[in-house]
Amino acid sequence: MQRRTRTKLFATFSATFFATALLLVPALGVRGSVSASANSGIAYWSGTDGVGVLPGEENCPAEVEREELTFEISSLPVTFDSQEQFESYTSRVTAEYTLFNPTDGELSVRLMFPFGAAPEYLRYFSSETEEWTQLDDSARYFVTVNGERAETQLRHTYAHSSLALPGTAAKDGFFHADTQVRTYSYEVTDDEKGGDHVLEAVLTYNPDRTKIMLDEWDGCYLENGDLVVRFALGGKTPCFYAAGDAPTVKQKRVVRKGGYGSGPEIVAGATVKEDVASAIFSAWAESYRIEGVEANDWMSICAAFLGNEEESVHGVIYRVPASIEARDLMRWLAYTVVIPAKGSVKNTVTAPLYPDISGRSYRFSYLLSPARSWASFGSLSMKISTDYSVEDCSLDLTKEDGGYTHVREGLPIDELRFTIYGESFGGGEGQGSPQGILIVVCLVVIPLAGMLTVGLTFGIYFGVRASKRRKARREQNSK
Repeated sequence: MQRRTRTKLFATFSATFFATALLLVPALGVRGSVSASANSGIAYWSGTDGVGVLPGEENCPAEVEREELTFEISSLPVTFDSQEQFESYTSRVTAEYTLFNPTDGELSVRLMFPFGAAPEYLRYFSSETEEWTQLDDSARYFVTVNGERAETQLRHTYAHSSLALPGTAAKDGFFHADTQVRTYSYEVTDDEKGGDHVLEAVLTYNPDRTKIMLDEWDGCYLENGDLVVRFALGGKTPCFYAAGDAPTVKQKRVVRKGGYGSGPEIVAGATVKEDVASAIFSAWAESYRIEGVEANDWMSICAAFLGNEEESVHGVIYRVPASIEARDLMRWLAYTVVIPAKGSVKNTVTAPLYPDISGRSYRFSYLLSPARSWASFGSLSMKISTDYSVEDCSLDLTKEDGGYTHVREGLPIDELRFTIYGESFGGGEGQGSPQGILIVVCLVVIPLAGMLTVGLTFGIYFGVRASKRRKARREQNSK
């Protein structure tokens, strides 16, 4: 009886031990790594790639004799809370080009320096204004020619498309300056004015020749091969936009809300008045233009913004240029360099460094491939001036006092990329950091090891005692 009681006690202790261990692990939040970042809700922050100078015209005869890249990384980005705090971040890249004119005459070259859209972490939420504020970094981009500041002009392109020069609309795309854009707007009279009523426009068109653009809508569905667009009533005037050929509006109806395609219940007595206004694409896009962006640049931005729409199934584009924000724009500095016949000049561009950030990983990227647009390219020398340890570089580096270097003839096939591991972005403990590991050890490993030791001790103790008693009984029975 005593042996069964002790066995039951040992089993109860073991079950309690393992149950406690299983409850303790999730309670402490252990998932293989520890993340205590102040921004733990965001796993990845997108930075901005560095890019050098590009000729602003095709078949430019100027040559690059050599390019000297210098990365000065004295600190890593943090979550900036003000313009003043941002001023303390000074890491930057400088690219010095020696440009040569092989012709017998003086050469005036229009150059373009793209410096990217602002990274995601270059804005903060102001508790005073309750709005997002974009930090101003424009003064950190500048150009010199033979040591003197160059006169530049600010230009823009759409940041989420290929690296096309400003003012260059997609030649093979759907949208052009003269593309017709029609605005269909509706005025609804509904005596019942019920909140469960919606306006439906039934459209038929050729998706290859017509694009339907929607700003605010309540839903879309197909009905017998036609597109039905729903609009909520009682708020903004219902409207949609059609680019290219005019669609046929087969029906305009006010219906009660219900399942799509289940057969509309038309509201008796409601009337719908349609108004159609027409304009060319350049004029239509102009009404949305962001202040400070040139009209020609803006038209190209809108063409790229709408033409690259991945969700344009059945010729429907679920956005209009009003959705474009300043952070969607690639900024460029345009300027002119005069190179004497058979002579050379030194052109230097400087820009801040904005790496991609994931936990403790700061991934720097500098695009070298655009430099292939020059007539020829000589040597490339690079220096990374930093006290941080640089890892995973796409080029072989030589470690020297104060940083790393690399020298080569010609351009590499791949872009330049390297990583620095620092503190977790936002100031918290990063995944896999020594502090995070210490937390796991102190709060999980040590307690579990102690409980396991106690459990094994009890198990051995009761096991040995039970074995001795069984042996004693066998000896007594043998007598």
